[in-house]
Amino acid sequence: MPPDVRDWLPEGHLAWFVLDAVAGMDLSEFYAAYRGDGVGRRAYDPAMMVALLLHSYAWGPVGAPDRAGL
Repeated sequence: MPPDVRDWLPEGHLAWFVLDAVAGMDLSEFYAAYRGDGVGRRAYDPAMMVALLLHSYAWGPVGAPDRAGL
């Protein structure tokens, strides 16, 4: 059985906060823009993209001076 990814992050990690925040958002406008006829490439899930964006903004630029010691 593969390991559970939820075991990789401790409770209280930023990722859990972001996922909870996205779960509480109304993303119906994003989902409404999807084509229902199956034409074209499959799009990324809007909830995943919003979570990625929020996590990236919260983490900040990789080259930021306060992250230089990581």
